[in-house]
Amino acid sequence: MFTGHSANYPGFILFFLLNFTLKVIHLADYPLAIDEPLSTYFPLFDIGPLLKYFTTTQTAPLYDILMHFWLKITGVDSVFLLRLPSLIFNSLTAGLLFIGGIRFFNKEVGIGAASIFVVSNIQVHFAQENRPYALFTLLSLLSLYYFLGYVQSLERVNAKKIFNSDFVIAVLLHSALVYTHYFGIFVLLIELFACLTFREISRGKLQYWFLVCVGVGITFLPIAYYVARSFYATAVMGRWWLKAPETPEEVWYVLRQYTNSPWGTFAALTIIIAGYVCATVKRIRLQISEKILLLFFPMAWLGMLLISYITPIFLDRYTLYITPAFYILVILNLQRLFFSTYIRYGLAALLIGLFSFYTIPYFDRGWNVPRLIQKVNELKTPETVVYFCPGWFNINYIYYSDQDLFSKKLPTADLALELIRKTNLYSVNSKELVDEKIVSKAGQILYIDFNSELGLPKNGVLQKLRSLREKSEEKFDFQELSVYRLR
Repeated sequence: MFTGHSANYPGFILFFLLNFTLKVIHLADYPLAIDEPLSTYFPLFDIGPLLKYFTTTQTAPLYDILMHFWLKITGVDSVFLLRLPSLIFNSLTAGLLFIGGIRFFNKEVGIGAASIFVVSNIQVHFAQENRPYALFTLLSLLSLYYFLGYVQSLERVNAKKIFNSDFVIAVLLHSALVYTHYFGIFVLLIELFACLTFREISRGKLQYWFLVCVGVGITFLPIAYYVARSFYATAVMGRWWLKAPETPEEVWYVLRQYTNSPWGTFAALTIIIAGYVCATVKRIRLQISEKILLLFFPMAWLGMLLISYITPIFLDRYTLYITPAFYILVILNLQRLFFSTYIRYGLAALLIGLFSFYTIPYFDRGWNVPRLIQKVNELKTPETVVYFCPGWFNINYIYYSDQDLFSKKLPTADLALELIRKTNLYSVNSKELVDEKIVSKAGQILYIDFNSELGLPKNGVLQKLRSLREKSEEKFDFQELSVYRLR
Protein backbone atom coordinates (compact mmCIF):
# COMPACT_ATOMS: atom_id res chain seq x y z
CA MET A 1 0.00 0.00 0.00
CA PHE A 2 2.78 2.42 0.90
CA THR A 3 5.95 1.70 -1.05
CA GLY A 4 8.99 3.54 -2.32
CA HIS A 5 9.47 7.25 -1.78
CA SER A 6 5.83 7.75 -0.82
CA ALA A 7 6.27 5.96 2.50
CA ASN A 8 7.75 8.67 4.71
CA TYR A 9 8.23 6.53 7.80
CA PRO A 10 10.16 9.16 9.84
CA GLY A 11 7.16 11.45 9.35
CA PHE A 12 4.84 8.64 10.38
CA ILE A 13 6.82 8.17 13.60
CA LEU A 14 6.89 11.93 14.22
CA PHE A 15 3.11 12.30 13.97
CA PHE A 16 2.58 9.13 16.01
CA LEU A 17 4.75 10.50 18.81
CA LEU A 18 3.29 14.01 18.59
CA ASN A 19 -0.26 12.70 18.82
CA PHE A 20 0.63 10.27 21.61
CA THR A 21 2.49 12.88 23.67
CA LEU A 22 -0.26 15.49 23.47
CA LYS A 23 -3.05 13.07 24.41
CA VAL A 24 -1.35 10.84 26.99
CA ILE A 25 -0.94 13.62 29.55
CA HIS A 26 -4.57 13.56 30.74
CA LEU A 27 -5.34 9.97 29.82
CA ALA A 28 -6.29 8.87 33.35
CA ASP A 29 -7.40 12.21 34.81
CA TYR A 30 -11.09 11.32 34.79
CA PRO A 31 -12.99 8.23 35.97
CA LEU A 32 -14.38 5.60 33.63
CA ALA A 33 -17.74 6.81 32.44
CA ILE A 34 -20.86 6.02 30.40
CA ASP A 35 -20.06 2.95 28.23
CA GLU A 36 -16.41 2.54 29.23
CA PRO A 37 -17.13 0.08 32.07
CA LEU A 38 -18.92 -2.16 29.54
CA SER A 39 -15.69 -2.44 27.56
CA THR A 40 -13.96 -3.32 30.82
CA TYR A 41 -16.42 -5.74 32.40
CA PHE A 42 -17.49 -8.01 29.55
CA PRO A 43 -13.96 -8.55 28.15
CA LEU A 44 -13.14 -10.14 31.52
CA PHE A 45 -15.43 -13.04 30.62
CA ASP A 46 -14.10 -16.29 29.22
CA ILE A 47 -14.33 -16.44 25.43
CA GLY A 48 -17.51 -18.57 25.39
CA PRO A 49 -19.63 -16.24 27.59
CA LEU A 50 -18.06 -13.22 25.88
CA LEU A 51 -19.14 -14.43 22.43
CA LYS A 52 -22.62 -15.17 23.78
CA TYR A 53 -22.82 -11.59 25.06
CA PHE A 54 -22.45 -10.29 21.49
CA THR A 55 -25.64 -12.10 20.48
CA THR A 56 -27.61 -9.91 22.88
CA THR A 57 -26.19 -6.45 22.19
CA GLN A 58 -25.56 -3.98 19.36
CA THR A 59 -21.88 -3.85 20.29
CA ALA A 60 -19.59 -5.28 17.60
CA PRO A 61 -17.18 -7.87 19.01
CA LEU A 62 -13.64 -7.22 17.75
CA TYR A 63 -12.59 -4.45 20.15
CA ASP A 64 -13.87 -6.28 23.22
CA ILE A 65 -12.15 -9.49 22.10
CA LEU A 66 -8.87 -7.58 21.79
CA MET A 67 -9.50 -6.07 25.23
CA HIS A 68 -10.08 -9.60 26.59
CA PHE A 69 -6.46 -10.48 25.84
CA TRP A 70 -5.19 -7.04 26.86
CA LEU A 71 -6.84 -7.37 30.29
CA LYS A 72 -5.20 -10.74 30.82
CA ILE A 73 -1.90 -8.82 30.78
CA THR A 74 -2.88 -5.57 32.51
CA GLY A 75 -5.85 -6.33 34.75
CA VAL A 76 -8.59 -3.74 35.34
CA ASP A 77 -7.18 -1.60 38.16
CA SER A 78 -5.47 1.06 36.01
CA VAL A 79 -7.65 3.51 34.08
CA PHE A 80 -4.50 4.55 32.20
CA LEU A 81 -3.89 1.02 30.92
CA LEU A 82 -7.56 0.51 30.08
CA ARG A 83 -7.48 3.53 27.77
CA LEU A 84 -3.98 3.01 26.40
CA PRO A 85 -5.02 0.81 23.40
CA SER A 86 -7.35 3.55 22.15
CA LEU A 87 -4.54 6.11 22.37
CA ILE A 88 -2.23 3.79 20.41
CA PHE A 89 -4.85 3.23 17.69
CA ASN A 90 -5.49 6.97 17.52
CA SER A 91 -1.77 7.76 17.23
CA LEU A 92 -1.35 5.16 14.47
CA THR A 93 -4.16 6.92 12.61
CA ALA A 94 -2.34 10.25 12.85
CA GLY A 95 0.82 8.74 11.35
CA LEU A 96 -1.16 6.87 8.70
CA LEU A 97 -3.01 10.04 7.69
CA PHE A 98 0.37 11.68 7.08
CA ILE A 99 1.93 8.99 4.88
CA GLY A 100 -1.34 8.30 3.05
CA GLY A 101 -1.80 11.99 2.38
CA ILE A 102 1.62 12.02 0.70
CA ARG A 103 1.03 8.75 -1.14
CA PHE A 104 -2.34 9.66 -2.67
CA PHE A 105 -2.14 13.45 -2.82
CA ASN A 106 0.98 15.43 -1.85
CA LYS A 107 3.20 16.37 1.07
CA GLU A 108 1.16 19.43 2.02
CA VAL A 109 -1.97 17.30 2.35
CA GLY A 110 -0.15 14.74 4.45
CA ILE A 111 1.21 17.31 6.89
CA GLY A 112 -1.93 19.45 6.98
CA ALA A 113 -4.50 16.67 7.38
CA ALA A 114 -2.45 14.88 10.04
CA SER A 115 -1.96 18.15 11.93
CA ILE A 116 -5.72 18.83 11.98
CA PHE A 117 -6.30 15.28 13.19
CA VAL A 118 -3.87 15.74 16.09
CA VAL A 119 -5.61 18.87 17.41
CA SER A 120 -9.22 17.91 16.62
CA ASN A 121 -11.32 17.61 19.77
CA ILE A 122 -13.30 14.64 18.53
CA GLN A 123 -10.03 12.73 18.11
CA VAL A 124 -8.84 13.81 21.57
CA HIS A 125 -12.10 12.51 23.03
CA PHE A 126 -11.96 9.03 21.54
CA ALA A 127 -8.20 8.66 22.02
CA GLN A 128 -8.94 8.94 25.75
CA GLU A 129 -11.84 6.50 25.96
CA ASN A 130 -11.91 2.74 26.46
CA ARG A 131 -14.28 2.16 23.55
CA PRO A 132 -13.88 0.88 19.96
CA TYR A 133 -14.07 4.24 18.15
CA ALA A 134 -10.32 4.89 17.82
CA LEU A 135 -9.89 1.44 16.26
CA PHE A 136 -12.94 2.11 14.07
CA THR A 137 -11.29 5.28 12.72
CA LEU A 138 -7.96 3.54 12.11
CA LEU A 139 -9.52 0.66 10.17
CA SER A 140 -11.74 3.07 8.21
CA LEU A 141 -8.68 5.00 7.08
CA LEU A 142 -6.85 1.79 6.19
CA SER A 143 -9.87 0.75 4.13
CA LEU A 144 -9.97 4.11 2.35
CA TYR A 145 -6.27 3.97 1.53
CA TYR A 146 -6.46 0.37 0.38
CA PHE A 147 -9.33 1.30 -1.94
CA LEU A 148 -7.57 4.41 -3.29
CA GLY A 149 -4.44 2.36 -3.96
CA TYR A 150 -6.50 -0.29 -5.73
CA VAL A 151 -8.35 2.25 -7.87
CA GLN A 152 -5.16 4.09 -8.84
CA SER A 153 -3.26 0.92 -9.72
CA LEU A 154 -2.65 0.33 -13.42
CA GLU A 155 -2.84 -3.41 -13.03
CA ARG A 156 -5.59 -5.00 -15.11
CA VAL A 157 -7.92 -7.26 -13.20
CA ASN A 158 -7.69 -10.81 -14.44
CA ALA A 159 -10.88 -12.70 -13.62
CA LYS A 160 -8.86 -15.90 -13.21
CA LYS A 161 -6.56 -14.32 -10.61
CA ILE A 162 -9.01 -12.39 -8.47
CA PHE A 163 -8.70 -14.75 -5.52
CA ASN A 164 -5.12 -13.93 -4.56
CA SER A 165 -3.38 -12.68 -1.42
CA ASP A 166 -4.53 -9.08 -2.05
CA PHE A 167 -8.12 -10.29 -2.14
CA VAL A 168 -7.68 -12.11 1.17
CA ILE A 169 -6.15 -8.96 2.73
CA ALA A 170 -9.05 -6.82 1.47
CA VAL A 171 -11.65 -9.22 2.87
CA LEU A 172 -9.89 -9.51 6.24
CA LEU A 173 -9.37 -5.74 6.54
CA HIS A 174 -12.99 -4.92 5.82
CA SER A 175 -14.26 -7.76 7.97
CA ALA A 176 -12.21 -6.37 10.86
CA LEU A 177 -13.73 -2.95 10.17
CA VAL A 178 -17.31 -4.22 10.27
CA TYR A 179 -16.61 -6.40 13.30
CA THR A 180 -15.23 -3.32 15.10
CA HIS A 181 -18.32 -1.23 14.43
CA TYR A 182 -21.31 -2.29 12.39
CA PHE A 183 -21.44 1.13 10.72
CA GLY A 184 -18.21 0.09 9.01
CA ILE A 185 -20.59 -1.31 6.41
CA PHE A 186 -21.06 2.28 5.24
CA VAL A 187 -17.39 2.39 4.19
CA LEU A 188 -17.80 -0.73 2.07
CA LEU A 189 -21.00 0.58 0.49
CA ILE A 190 -19.38 3.94 -0.33
CA GLU A 191 -16.49 2.16 -2.05
CA LEU A 192 -18.86 -0.11 -3.96
CA PHE A 193 -20.94 2.91 -4.98
CA ALA A 194 -17.76 4.59 -6.29
CA CYS A 195 -17.08 1.55 -8.47
CA LEU A 196 -20.62 1.74 -9.85
CA THR A 197 -20.59 5.50 -10.41
CA PHE A 198 -17.19 6.65 -11.65
CA ARG A 199 -16.18 5.75 -15.19
CA GLU A 200 -12.49 5.92 -14.25
CA ILE A 201 -12.97 2.65 -12.37
CA SER A 202 -13.05 -0.31 -14.74
CA ARG A 203 -15.77 -2.95 -14.74
CA GLY A 204 -13.16 -5.50 -13.77
CA LYS A 205 -12.40 -3.56 -10.60
CA LEU A 206 -16.12 -3.28 -9.89
CA GLN A 207 -16.36 -7.06 -10.14
CA TYR A 208 -13.38 -7.43 -7.80
CA TRP A 209 -14.84 -5.08 -5.18
CA PHE A 210 -18.23 -6.73 -5.39
CA LEU A 211 -16.56 -10.04 -4.58
CA VAL A 212 -14.74 -8.38 -1.68
CA CYS A 213 -18.15 -7.33 -0.33
CA VAL A 214 -19.42 -10.87 -0.78
CA GLY A 215 -16.37 -12.18 1.09
CA VAL A 216 -17.02 -9.78 3.97
CA GLY A 217 -20.66 -10.86 3.98
CA ILE A 218 -19.61 -14.49 4.33
CA THR A 219 -17.35 -13.70 7.29
CA PHE A 220 -20.29 -11.84 8.85
CA LEU A 221 -22.72 -14.78 8.63
CA PRO A 222 -22.01 -16.18 12.14
CA ILE A 223 -23.39 -13.04 13.76
CA ALA A 224 -25.70 -11.68 11.04
CA TYR A 225 -28.93 -13.02 12.55
CA TYR A 226 -28.26 -11.51 15.97
CA VAL A 227 -27.26 -8.14 14.51
CA ALA A 228 -30.35 -8.05 12.28
CA ARG A 229 -32.58 -8.92 15.24
CA SER A 230 -31.03 -6.20 17.36
CA PHE A 231 -31.32 -3.50 14.71
CA TYR A 232 -34.87 -4.61 13.93
CA ALA A 233 -35.77 -3.92 17.54
CA THR A 234 -34.15 -0.49 17.18
CA ALA A 235 -35.65 0.59 13.88
CA VAL A 236 -39.11 -1.01 14.00
CA MET A 237 -39.89 -1.34 17.69
CA GLY A 238 -38.25 1.93 18.73
CA ARG A 239 -35.88 0.58 21.39
CA TRP A 240 -33.22 3.22 21.01
CA TRP A 241 -32.02 6.10 23.12
CA LEU A 242 -30.83 8.36 20.30
CA LYS A 243 -33.09 10.89 18.59
CA ALA A 244 -32.85 12.54 15.20
CA PRO A 245 -31.49 16.11 15.34
CA GLU A 246 -34.30 18.53 16.10
CA THR A 247 -32.45 21.83 15.73
CA PRO A 248 -29.70 23.20 13.46
CA GLU A 249 -27.54 23.53 16.57
CA GLU A 250 -27.52 19.74 17.02
CA VAL A 251 -26.31 19.26 13.45
CA TRP A 252 -23.78 22.05 13.82
CA TYR A 253 -22.47 20.44 17.02
CA VAL A 254 -21.27 17.35 15.12
CA LEU A 255 -19.40 19.46 12.56
CA ARG A 256 -17.93 21.62 15.29
CA GLN A 257 -16.33 18.57 16.90
CA TYR A 258 -14.14 18.13 13.81
CA THR A 259 -12.70 21.65 14.00
CA ASN A 260 -13.21 22.58 17.68
CA SER A 261 -15.07 25.90 17.38
CA PRO A 262 -17.70 27.74 15.34
CA TRP A 263 -14.92 29.86 13.82
CA GLY A 264 -12.91 26.80 12.83
CA THR A 265 -15.94 25.10 11.32
CA PHE A 266 -16.90 28.21 9.40
CA ALA A 267 -13.34 28.58 8.07
CA ALA A 268 -13.08 24.90 7.04
CA LEU A 269 -16.46 24.86 5.26
CA THR A 270 -15.69 28.16 3.54
CA ILE A 271 -12.42 26.74 2.20
CA ILE A 272 -14.10 23.56 0.92
CA ILE A 273 -17.02 25.37 -0.72
CA ALA A 274 -14.84 28.12 -2.23
CA GLY A 275 -12.42 25.48 -3.53
CA TYR A 276 -15.14 23.65 -5.44
CA VAL A 277 -16.67 26.86 -6.74
CA CYS A 278 -13.20 27.70 -8.07
CA ALA A 279 -12.87 24.22 -9.60
CA THR A 280 -16.27 24.60 -11.29
CA VAL A 281 -15.52 28.07 -12.68
CA LYS A 282 -12.12 27.00 -13.97
CA ARG A 283 -13.48 23.65 -15.19
CA ILE A 284 -10.89 21.74 -13.24
CA ARG A 285 -11.32 18.02 -13.59
CA LEU A 286 -11.17 16.30 -10.22
CA GLN A 287 -8.96 13.27 -9.76
CA ILE A 288 -10.71 10.00 -8.93
CA SER A 289 -9.20 9.96 -5.43
CA GLU A 290 -10.78 13.32 -4.62
CA LYS A 291 -14.14 12.22 -6.03
CA ILE A 292 -14.07 9.24 -3.68
CA LEU A 293 -13.36 11.54 -0.72
CA LEU A 294 -16.45 13.58 -1.64
CA LEU A 295 -18.54 10.44 -1.20
CA PHE A 296 -17.46 10.46 2.44
CA PHE A 297 -17.86 14.19 3.02
CA PRO A 298 -20.35 15.63 2.38
CA MET A 299 -22.34 12.76 0.81
CA ALA A 300 -22.12 10.11 3.56
CA TRP A 301 -22.34 12.78 6.25
CA LEU A 302 -25.58 14.14 4.79
CA GLY A 303 -26.83 10.60 4.17
CA MET A 304 -26.46 9.70 7.85
CA LEU A 305 -28.26 12.89 8.82
CA LEU A 306 -31.22 12.08 6.53
CA ILE A 307 -31.35 8.41 7.59
CA SER A 308 -31.65 9.62 11.19
CA TYR A 309 -35.19 10.78 10.47
CA ILE A 310 -36.06 7.16 9.71
CA THR A 311 -33.90 5.51 12.38
CA PRO A 312 -31.57 7.71 14.48
CA ILE A 313 -27.87 7.17 13.70
CA PHE A 314 -26.49 10.72 13.51
CA LEU A 315 -24.03 10.98 16.37
CA ASP A 316 -20.50 12.42 16.44
CA ARG A 317 -18.79 9.09 17.19
CA TYR A 318 -20.75 7.26 14.49
CA THR A 319 -19.34 9.70 11.89
CA LEU A 320 -15.69 9.17 12.81
CA TYR A 321 -15.04 7.21 9.61
CA ILE A 322 -15.82 10.42 7.70
CA THR A 323 -13.33 12.68 9.51
CA PRO A 324 -10.11 11.76 7.62
CA ALA A 325 -11.77 12.66 4.30
CA PHE A 326 -12.91 15.96 5.80
CA TYR A 327 -9.39 16.89 6.95
CA ILE A 328 -7.88 16.00 3.58
CA LEU A 329 -10.52 18.00 1.65
CA VAL A 330 -9.82 21.12 3.72
CA ILE A 331 -6.13 21.10 2.74
CA LEU A 332 -6.78 20.08 -0.89
CA ASN A 333 -9.10 23.03 -1.41
CA LEU A 334 -6.76 25.42 0.34
CA GLN A 335 -4.17 24.40 -2.25
CA ARG A 336 -6.71 24.94 -5.03
CA LEU A 337 -7.46 28.49 -3.92
CA PHE A 338 -3.86 29.74 -3.66
CA PHE A 339 -1.03 29.08 -6.10
CA SER A 340 1.70 30.64 -3.98
CA THR A 341 3.39 28.00 -1.82
CA TYR A 342 4.26 30.52 0.89
CA ILE A 343 0.69 31.83 1.09
CA ARG A 344 -0.66 28.27 1.31
CA TYR A 345 1.79 27.34 4.05
CA GLY A 346 0.99 30.50 5.97
CA LEU A 347 -2.78 30.04 5.72
CA ALA A 348 -2.57 26.34 6.58
CA ALA A 349 -0.49 27.19 9.66
CA LEU A 350 -2.99 29.91 10.60
CA LEU A 351 -5.92 27.52 10.16
CA ILE A 352 -4.33 24.77 12.23
CA GLY A 353 -3.37 27.37 14.82
CA LEU A 354 -7.03 28.44 14.96
CA PHE A 355 -8.11 24.85 15.53
CA SER A 356 -5.38 24.37 18.15
CA PHE A 357 -6.45 27.45 20.09
CA TYR A 358 -9.76 25.73 20.85
CA THR A 359 -8.34 22.25 21.43
CA ILE A 360 -9.31 20.73 24.77
CA PRO A 361 -6.42 18.39 25.75
CA TYR A 362 -8.67 16.22 27.91
CA PHE A 363 -12.24 15.04 27.93
CA ASP A 364 -14.16 15.30 31.18
CA ARG A 365 -17.30 13.18 30.75
CA GLY A 366 -18.90 14.69 33.83
CA TRP A 367 -19.34 11.33 35.56
CA ASN A 368 -17.55 11.57 38.87
CA VAL A 369 -18.61 8.15 40.12
CA PRO A 370 -15.98 7.91 42.93
CA ARG A 371 -17.24 11.12 44.56
CA LEU A 372 -20.82 9.97 44.13
CA ILE A 373 -20.07 6.66 45.84
CA GLN A 374 -18.33 8.49 48.66
CA LYS A 375 -21.49 10.54 49.22
CA VAL A 376 -23.73 7.48 49.08
CA ASN A 377 -21.58 5.78 51.73
CA GLU A 378 -21.88 8.86 53.95
CA LEU A 379 -25.67 8.89 53.65
CA LYS A 380 -26.33 5.15 53.96
CA THR A 381 -27.59 3.52 57.13
CA PRO A 382 -28.36 -0.17 57.75
CA GLU A 383 -32.03 0.57 56.92
CA THR A 384 -31.25 2.37 53.62
CA VAL A 385 -32.44 1.00 50.29
CA VAL A 386 -30.65 2.27 47.16
CA TYR A 387 -32.17 2.45 43.68
CA PHE A 388 -30.46 3.55 40.53
CA CYS A 389 -31.37 3.98 36.92
CA PRO A 390 -30.50 2.96 34.22
CA GLY A 391 -29.96 -0.49 35.68
CA TRP A 392 -27.02 -1.52 33.57
CA PHE A 393 -24.92 1.30 35.00
CA ASN A 394 -24.49 -0.89 38.05
CA ILE A 395 -21.30 -2.02 36.29
CA ASN A 396 -19.93 1.52 36.50
CA TYR A 397 -20.89 1.75 40.17
CA ILE A 398 -19.35 -1.60 41.04
CA TYR A 399 -16.05 -0.80 39.32
CA TYR A 400 -15.41 1.95 41.86
CA SER A 401 -17.18 0.42 44.86
CA ASP A 402 -16.37 -3.31 44.82
CA GLN A 403 -13.49 -4.51 42.63
CA ASP A 404 -13.82 -8.06 43.95
CA LEU A 405 -17.44 -8.27 42.79
CA PHE A 406 -16.49 -6.62 39.49
CA SER A 407 -13.91 -9.35 38.86
CA LYS A 408 -16.29 -12.26 39.52
CA LYS A 409 -17.46 -12.19 35.87
CA LEU A 410 -21.11 -12.70 36.76
CA PRO A 411 -23.88 -12.50 34.15
CA THR A 412 -25.68 -9.16 34.47
CA ALA A 413 -28.80 -10.70 36.04
CA ASP A 414 -26.71 -12.45 38.72
CA LEU A 415 -24.72 -9.26 39.24
CA ALA A 416 -27.92 -7.34 39.97
CA LEU A 417 -29.03 -10.01 42.49
CA GLU A 418 -25.64 -9.92 44.21
CA LEU A 419 -25.92 -6.14 44.60
CA ILE A 420 -29.29 -6.56 46.29
CA ARG A 421 -27.93 -9.24 48.61
CA LYS A 422 -24.77 -7.34 49.59
CA THR A 423 -25.84 -3.68 49.60
CA ASN A 424 -29.65 -3.37 49.22
CA LEU A 425 -28.96 -1.74 45.85
CA TYR A 426 -31.64 -2.23 43.20
CA SER A 427 -30.95 -1.70 39.47
CA VAL A 428 -34.07 -0.60 37.57
CA ASN A 429 -34.96 0.79 34.14
CA SER A 430 -38.57 1.82 34.73
CA LYS A 431 -41.03 2.70 37.48
CA GLU A 432 -42.73 -0.70 37.09
CA LEU A 433 -39.65 -2.35 38.61
CA VAL A 434 -39.81 -0.30 41.81
CA ASP A 435 -40.99 -2.56 44.66
CA GLU A 436 -43.51 -0.52 46.65
CA LYS A 437 -43.32 -2.75 49.74
CA ILE A 438 -39.55 -2.48 49.99
CA VAL A 439 -39.64 1.29 49.47
CA SER A 440 -42.39 1.76 52.09
CA LYS A 441 -40.56 -0.23 54.78
CA ALA A 442 -37.10 1.26 54.21
CA GLY A 443 -35.66 3.76 56.69
CA GLN A 444 -34.69 5.99 53.78
CA ILE A 445 -34.31 5.76 50.02
CA LEU A 446 -31.26 6.86 48.05
CA TYR A 447 -31.90 7.22 44.35
CA ILE A 448 -28.87 7.44 42.05
CA ASP A 449 -29.70 8.93 38.67
CA PHE A 450 -27.10 8.15 36.01
CA ASN A 451 -28.52 10.76 33.61
CA SER A 452 -31.42 8.35 33.05
CA GLU A 453 -33.62 10.71 31.04
CA LEU A 454 -31.06 10.65 28.24
CA GLY A 455 -31.02 6.88 27.84
CA LEU A 456 -34.49 6.06 29.20
CA PRO A 457 -36.74 9.09 28.69
CA LYS A 458 -39.91 9.11 30.81
CA ASN A 459 -38.75 6.11 32.86
CA GLY A 460 -40.69 7.51 35.82
CA VAL A 461 -38.48 5.98 38.53
CA LEU A 462 -37.87 9.20 40.47
CA GLN A 463 -41.53 10.20 40.25
CA LYS A 464 -42.60 6.80 41.59
CA LEU A 465 -40.17 7.02 44.51
CA ARG A 466 -41.35 10.53 45.30
CA SER A 467 -44.95 9.37 45.40
CA LEU A 468 -44.02 6.71 47.96
CA ARG A 469 -41.74 8.90 50.12
CA GLU A 470 -43.41 12.28 50.61
CA LYS A 471 -41.70 13.54 53.81
CA SER A 472 -38.55 15.30 52.56
CA GLU A 473 -36.05 15.26 49.72
CA GLU A 474 -32.43 16.32 49.28
CA LYS A 475 -30.46 16.36 46.05
CA PHE A 476 -26.68 16.11 45.59
CA ASP A 477 -25.22 16.78 42.13
CA PHE A 478 -22.02 15.31 40.73
CA GLN A 479 -21.80 16.97 37.32
CA GLU A 480 -24.01 14.75 35.10
CA LEU A 481 -24.96 12.43 37.98
CA SER A 482 -27.29 13.00 40.92
CA VAL A 483 -28.13 11.40 44.25
CA TYR A 484 -31.59 11.95 45.78
CA ARG A 485 -32.22 11.30 49.46
CA LEU A 486 -35.88 10.54 50.13
CA ARG A 487 -37.06 10.16 53.72
